[in-house]
Amino acid sequence: MNEESFAREFLASGGIFHSTKEHVFIGWGQPEWLSWPKGPYALYFPDFFLKFQAPWCVYPHFCFIAIDELIERLSSLVEIQNPKISWEPLAEEEFKVIFDSLQSDFCSKKLQKAVAYQFQTAKCQNFQATKLNSLISLLNSAKKNALYSYGFWNSKEGILGATPETLFKMQHKETIALETMACAGTQNSALNNDLLLKDLKQQIEHRLVVDWIVDSIDSLGGAAFIGNCQAVKFSRLCHLVTPIKAELPKSTSFDAIVSALHPTPALGAAPRKEGSIWLEKQQFHNKRMRFGAPIALKSDTEALCLVGIRNMQWQDDTLFLGAGCGIVQESSFEDEWQELQLKMAFIKEILGLA
Repeated sequence: MNEESFAREFLASGGIFHSTKEHVFIGWGQPEWLSWPKGPYALYFPDFFLKFQAPWCVYPHFCFIAIDELIERLSSLVEIQNPKISWEPLAEEEFKVIFDSLQSDFCSKKLQKAVAYQFQTAKCQNFQATKLNSLISLLNSAKKNALYSYGFWNSKEGILGATPETLFKMQHKETIALETMACAGTQNSALNNDLLLKDLKQQIEHRLVVDWIVDSIDSLGGAAFIGNCQAVKFSRLCHLVTPIKAELPKSTSFDAIVSALHPTPALGAAPRKEGSIWLEKQQFHNKRMRFGAPIALKSDTEALCLVGIRNMQWQDDTLFLGAGCGIVQESSFEDEWQELQLKMAFIKEILGLA
């Protein structure tokens, strides 16, 4: 198959997952959606609430390919012009209502933290061109900014993004070797890192996530080893990141780890029971689809599972860009609203949609 034929087939129905710094896993052709993976590799694309009955995606053709080579192959279709996209404005008043409601929940001790999210939408008349442009832009951005690119698409729907956040990495040895992270707390990367490290609100938000992950690992029969918190830059954004490792019993399954860790308060709400109720209520008013869902590449011996943020989703001719902000009692509405806009601008930048 020549470069242009491959590019067109891949663009029509494909999947992608960032596996190493220089390479990505790709699949193409008509996939099979399964309740449990089969074959040497499978991609995992559930909904946020893990209710899809067949979340595993297996492609008839797949390979690992250097990012630069994939960009070169996709560039064989550069004659397709990228159309201009007009985005609907973000709903500031709606976000303020959610923020004020959360402050009441914090005062009454119902919640400790929650991530309020919004979508920005647009109609797209030539999505093949937009998808091609976004794929090339995404691969270039992920390579430069230490982000994990991921996605799948067909003629009707898809998701495409690049995330800084790993839900977990697991390796089958004598035990299950688990690596995860707390990634919560955000500021503009143009500011001094020390400001983020010393910000009381950001530290409170981040510590909630660390403690939640440690408790989740304990529920799986493991003991957590907590690394040092650092302020890490990802292009426009800087996040507080704490690496966490653990050894789990060999019998621990992929699904058990997903259920224990997803969603952390970095993207969901705490405490767990009350937070789950709050998230379900938000879903009733603003369906999030796969925004924030766990996204994974799994083989027989290991799996890498990402947090599906910094993405666009689409259904037919409608695009959805989702972003959220972690809110605690110490939060300021103005700061959170600015953060939401900063994240939206970053998503558009990495996907070539600005």
